[in-house]
Amino acid sequence: MKSAEAAIPSTIVRLSPGSIVVQPGQVARYAGGSRFRADARMEEAIGFALGRAADLIAPVLVYAVHPVAAVEGRVMRLENGRFVTGPVPAVDPSVKYVAAVVCTLGPLLEDACKEYGLRGDSLRALFLDAAGVAALEVLGERACEIVCGRAGSFGLTAGCRFAPGTMGVPMAQQAVIFGLVDGEGIGVRLNTGMVMQPNKSVSFFVPWTGNPAGTANAYKCRSCGLKDCQFRL
Repeated sequence: MKSAEAAIPSTIVRLSPGSIVVQPGQVARYAGGSRFRADARMEEAIGFALGRAADLIAPVLVYAVHPVAAVEGRVMRLENGRFVTGPVPAVDPSVKYVAAVVCTLGPLLEDACKEYGLRGDSLRALFLDAAGVAALEVLGERACEIVCGRAGSFGLTAGCRFAPGTMGVPMAQQAVIFGLVDGEGIGVRLNTGMVMQPNKSVSFFVPWTGNPAGTANAYKCRSCGLKDCQFRL
């Protein structure tokens, strides 16, 4: 088994826009909900949005991995002295490392949505924005796969990702993420409200544990009651 004895510094991974594959149904869901059904005019707008999004996104992620010194309930104390608050109800005590991850599609898609809105083309603005949300979801999944694969190379198991503002994790943990990984290295910053800029960005933690995959691991999606969660692996 390999051993990641020290922190893994911020590592940037740039992906090709073509690797972020979004289906029309995903765009429709983010535009109008899971029960939304597009008519012919809307299907045409969705097709346009997908093509336009492919020209505008610049998918990139950055991650860093930090060793955990101790686990107390939901709180992981890192060897660098920072504290990460995990999801409710508790953190797997065998967690050895925590990866902090930031992903973004860049600002161009968001700018285009605003431009369509200013022109009064609300339909294209709506579906282009939805295409961006769907693409961001795919990017987050790809980022999680990359980080999970890195955990496996050290003989560890990656748990279920968790993000500030979800699963009982305080929104203030957003600042912790940006203290652990160089988000600005991929052009992402936090505003005073802990909101990322550009807006089409996502951040999360991924724990690395010595616990093998299974129901005993509190982070595994099979142990989670949120069966319809979009982050479910």
